[in-house]
Amino acid sequence: MLALAWLLAVANGCGFTVSAQQCGPLNTPNWIACMLDAAPYRELDSNARSTVYETPTLIRVQHGQACVKAPNTTDGKTTGFRIQDSASVPLALADSGTVYMNGWNLRYSDGDHHVQALGSAIVNAKTTRGKDELLLSWEAGG
Repeated sequence: MLALAWLLAVANGCGFTVSAQQCGPLNTPNWIACMLDAAPYRELDSNARSTVYETPTLIRVQHGQACVKAPNTTDGKTTGFRIQDSASVPLALADSGTVYMNGWNLRYSDGDHHVQALGSAIVNAKTTRGKDELLLSWEAGG
């Protein structure tokens, strides 16, 4: 389960995209993002958000989580999994936004496991402006 929280405000948000050409050895800064960029997508099992703070026309903070089942995340060709998610915001409320991860939960559905490593990241975050709304989209995974 991934816990995702996103913040929408009139402050500048950020966006980035990682390409496969940036991947390098395990100890390079972009290694995790590159691994996720190559990982297979999983369908969301559940997704929920709620507004936890809002000052009209200034800021809205929403907190939520997206849950996914990800069995066999290492198949010899790829490692990990990723999801896609997005949020639409009226331009009357905000003209920019950002998304950040503030935690995660992990559950095993079939007994004891020996974990050697665990990581997570948000990759490929971007904003797209429509006529009346801002679409904030991202990928996350582990």
